[in-house]
Amino acid sequence: MRSIVWVHFDFGRHPALVLTSLTRRVASRNVTVVPGETAFRDGYVARVVLGPECGLAHETEFDVDSVLTVEAASVGGQIGLLPRSREPEVVAALARAFDLELPVTDEDW
Repeated sequence: MRSIVWVHFDFGRHPALVLTSLTRRVASRNVTVVPGETAFRDGYVARVVLGPECGLAHETEFDVDSVLTVEAASVGGQIGLLPRSREPEVVAALARAFDLELPVTDEDW
């Protein structure tokens, strides 16, 4: 599962989906996140919408085209979790945002 946390960005406090692995987060000064917002953009394909089923108070759009790396000190408390069953949606949105071909396997490297 991936954490959904509060992050203090230059543009204010927003929920964010953490992409950095927990193992890496412990050892790093930086964390890579997908910012979330409650204002949705119709028809946008590089997003994942998460809501109360993930512990959020409201449905929130996570725009994976806006991935940011922030200082770990700007990351606040956990407010939700992305279940593993929803991770393929994030992978698919990342593939659409960055024009990646799927599936990718270890043999591709």
